Amino acid sequence: MKPTKLALIIEDEKPLLIMYSRSVEIAGYDTMTASNGREALNILETYTPDMIFLDMLLPYIGGEEILRYLANEPRFATTHVIIMSSNIEFRMHQTIMPNSEFHLKPLLPSHIKTITTRIDKPLAS
Repeated sequence: MKPTKLALIIEDEKPLLIMYSRSVEIAGYDTMTASNGREALNILETYTPDMIFLDMLLPYIGGEEILRYLANEPRFATTHVIIMSSNIEFRMHQTIMPNSEFHLKPLLPSHIKTITTRIDKPLAS
């Protein structure tokens, strides 16, 4: 039996949160969701997801602060972070976290499938 993969979706726009969560579940992940930065940090205190979809503009605590938290915690060293925003200027934030990449919102389900498939591929020996 394959180990369970866990993804955390952090998005304050409910329709996008639902779409992203369903798309990631279809890709084979168990999902947890947070609709603001405070909820996200509460989850991250307990869980270490394999993948995080992170909106940058969030209520209470923004995406940049969450990225800095992740980068400073060794247990997230292998967590892959998908930084999402409709503002291209947030692309520079991918330098905060080594295993991160930027994507413009909204991400379509087909785009999420491409991302998860690429990240799930085992590295060639």
